[in-house]
Amino acid sequence: MKTFAVTAFLALLLNAAIGQVASVGLPPQPTRSQSGQFLCYGVPGANGPPIRPFYLRSNTALVDLEPWVLVVSCERIKQALGRELNVTTPGNGKIFIFLYRAQSPDDSVVITPQRFADGWNYRVDLPNLIDRDRYLSVLTHVLLLEMANRRASEHTAEIPIWLRDGLAQQLLLSRGIELIPPPPQWTVNGVTTTTVTVNERKTNSLARAHDVMRASPALTFDELSWPSDEDWQGGRGLQFRCSAQLFVVRLLNLKNGRASLRALIESLPQYYNWQFAFLNAFQNHFQSPLDVEKWWAVNVVQFTGSDLAQTWPSQESWQRLDETIQPTVEVRAATNQLPFYDRVTLQAVVRDWSAAQQTGVLQQTIRDLALIRTRLARGLGELADNYRLALAEYLRMRDDHENFDVKSRPEIRRAMLIRRTLKTLDALDSKRAALRPKAKPFTNVKTEPLPNMAP
Repeated sequence: MKTFAVTAFLALLLNAAIGQVASVGLPPQPTRSQSGQFLCYGVPGANGPPIRPFYLRSNTALVDLEPWVLVVSCERIKQALGRELNVTTPGNGKIFIFLYRAQSPDDSVVITPQRFADGWNYRVDLPNLIDRDRYLSVLTHVLLLEMANRRASEHTAEIPIWLRDGLAQQLLLSRGIELIPPPPQWTVNGVTTTTVTVNERKTNSLARAHDVMRASPALTFDELSWPSDEDWQGGRGLQFRCSAQLFVVRLLNLKNGRASLRALIESLPQYYNWQFAFLNAFQNHFQSPLDVEKWWAVNVVQFTGSDLAQTWPSQESWQRLDETIQPTVEVRAATNQLPFYDRVTLQAVVRDWSAAQQTGVLQQTIRDLALIRTRLARGLGELADNYRLALAEYLRMRDDHENFDVKSRPEIRRAMLIRRTLKTLDALDSKRAALRPKAKPFTNVKTEPLPNMAP
């Protein structure tokens, strides 16, 4: 992490570096992402998949990056970050990623923003072998820059390291398998494929942070604000990332936390010191850095002293239930393209999918509902049970035609069962909507610079 942080911020601040990059011609034929926002250039002179140097072959934490896999991953990370922050406006800044052949686990990463008449573009120089945590931090950093600089004119935003690493860890530990697809392994009938075996249960994304922060003290707000080189290395680096993740999650859980965090990101280019932007964006909660430090200390004590098996807060309970009853499925636009992940409704699965396609998704949803049931806030456990029972009953009746009351053809019996199940699921959705707390209107936070801004 050390080399990335130092090199990236030098590149962000030095006009000379920007001019130097602008003068270099682009290699031909970049690989473009689906939205066209990401353009990736492969390792110069390399054909085929990346080759690991012998001293990197045993490092299973490294990710092999190929251009056409990388652009898919970039789109997924952008979508996941947008969901985390409730950002719906599409980005317009182009992100050019240049891969180069890795020589060590600590190869430098350079992020270079460049101002044009119609906005900002970004160049990212990235080794083709990189640690997963570091990879998520790099992509999160440049995406936050793109969000922050949409209205910037004079200078680029300064992204707080705790914000970058906190969001990156939250994405990695909650959606990692979706965000970093493995490279292809073989070709069958002209279609390049790979197989990933996932054997895991849905756990709290803060579980690792809970273990780490119980074993060693969390970083203070001041340490999160101004990290030293040592804060990105070894065990200290893990402490920093875990503390940053908890800090970001707790900010998101504040009243209007997501809106305030978006206001912080959007106002960063107006300040030379991000702390002024932070206090302005979260002025309804904190009046000074001391207020933040006190709030953070209380949260750390509560978090490390709690059992993660306890009930989730209301907002997290609603999020978990919503995600569980809208399962994530793999979607392929064509047989020769990498899959992407999307959420579907239970009604769509029951109504439109074949029996063979339904079984795995519905059985997994039933297991997930049973798993989260005891952690949900009051009033939601019974709702989760009703969803689970409706799906279990549908599968049982679907595969046991003797339980039907009518003597008719199989397709008619199945149509009747589908209508009955859809009616039940619609009723449960209506009940869920009635129970959901009403969001209170939120007035946008003012973003005028505070007095005493640094020159």
